[in-house]
Amino acid sequence: MAEYQKTLLVYLDIMGFRKLIEESEKDPTKVDLIVAILRKTQKQASLSFKTTVSSRVSVDAMEPRNFSDLMLRITPLGIGPMQFRTAMMNECAILAWIQCELFLSSGILLRGAMCIDDLHVEEDIVFGPALVKAYQLEASVAVFPRIVVDAKSCLLHGTEELTPPQFDQYVQRGDDGAYFIDYLHHNYINMLFMSEFKTYDKQFLAQHKMQVEMKLREFATKDDRTKQKALWLALYHNSVVRRVIAENPVTKDTYVKLLISEAQLRI
Repeated sequence: MAEYQKTLLVYLDIMGFRKLIEESEKDPTKVDLIVAILRKTQKQASLSFKTTVSSRVSVDAMEPRNFSDLMLRITPLGIGPMQFRTAMMNECAILAWIQCELFLSSGILLRGAMCIDDLHVEEDIVFGPALVKAYQLEASVAVFPRIVVDAKSCLLHGTEELTPPQFDQYVQRGDDGAYFIDYLHHNYINMLFMSEFKTYDKQFLAQHKMQVEMKLREFATKDDRTKQKALWLALYHNSVVRRVIAENPVTKDTYVKLLISEAQLRI
């Protein structure tokens, strides 16, 4: 009998993909670009690792599901708090890596949502409240190039609130109150993130600035809604640089140069 299972679900979407499809109708070279983007994002979205937290409790992510520019990462959960915490921290870390790597290497912007709810999964079927919730969060809350985290189901799961020290290194709260994966700061403080993944060059904050500046120039001629996405990204970059300086004031002279200027923000 088919049934639901409590699941940690991540819903990821490639931003600007619809526009790229439209452009490909008149520019055949864009088809090659689309193929390259999908192959890269599918490879990144398949990242996972198994963590055993006791002799009887383990956390295994299922193979990701890809539908054109949409990716689903699915992790079935048990009821134990240890399994839940481990799954959450693993997924936050991997998402931070995926988002940062795709943007730095290819300028690919992701938007998405993570939540916990019931889900039914078969080979060619995925449905349930978790998918509906994640879709709604991605569409109406994420808005900008960020992966939002549903506070009610993820950060307040069960009867015990997850304390801030456990997730401060992964999750940031935006001015609109939404929690999201703090990919840039997390990867700055974990440059040797995981041995099986490529590590960042120590100048990766400068690389991130260059990519953001490219997006600002690219979106400068777009509509206001699109411009807001680039501006959010630039302001997020600046907020991380300022946090880095505050955490280590001796770096100020080095890192203040990595701030995106007010003039650049006037697009």
